[in-house]
Amino acid sequence: MKYLLLAALLSLAGCSKSIDDKLAGEWTATDDTGDHGSMIFEKDHHVTLTMGNTVVGGASFEANGKKGECKYEVDESKTPMWLDLLVYVDGSKTEPTRLKGIARFVTDTKLQYRLSLVGDRDTTFDAADAKNTLLLEKRGE
Repeated sequence: MKYLLLAALLSLAGCSKSIDDKLAGEWTATDDTGDHGSMIFEKDHHVTLTMGNTVVGGASFEANGKKGECKYEVDESKTPMWLDLLVYVDGSKTEPTRLKGIARFVTDTKLQYRLSLVGDRDTTFDAADAKNTLLLEKRGE
């Protein structure tokens, strides 16, 4: 009996949440100017961004008269992991705008995220550059 219990405990210890499970939910942050915002990650890979009263992204949104969709893509094989935002405009699935990011879990409820708005992807977290790095905290956990 104790071997059966030990085997069950070891198999449970080997189970870990998938990245989609870890990301799913609302993550909030305050930027370097004091503005509050959030990123809501869905298991279907849609992501919605909010800043104050402005909401952009998700499965369907409109901006400047154009319809869009915003998704995220993760590459866990990279260190730190790549967490990109993909913006599709007017139903196009072929050429999204890719906002390159890196991320790492500080804890299960804290995620450090750095977004490269132009140019090459950042490869490290720069403590001196708080403007482009967010510490997101998961709500409800």
